[in-house]
Amino acid sequence: MTGIRETKFSVVDVETTGLNTRKDEILAIAIVPMTGTRIHAYDAFYTLLKPEGKVKAMHIHGLTPDALKNAP
Repeated sequence: MTGIRETKFSVVDVETTGLNTRKDEILAIAIVPMTGTRIHAYDAFYTLLKPEGKVKAMHIHGLTPDALKNAP
C-alpha cells in the first residue's frame, strides 16, 4: 500500500463565467501534479479560454475581457 507521502495525484482548477452548467462557459483551466505534499510546478498546465458570451463574476475569478481577448 502506498503512503500519503508517495501518492501521486493532480489538482484541477476551473474558472467559469458563472455557476450555471448549462449556460456558463469555462474561462481558465489549471492542472498541477503532486506527490504527497510536493508540488511539481514544472509539469503544471494552465490555459485561458475566450468565451463566446459575456464574462461575468469578475469579482470572483479576476479574469477580465481584456485578459481573455487573445485566448484560444
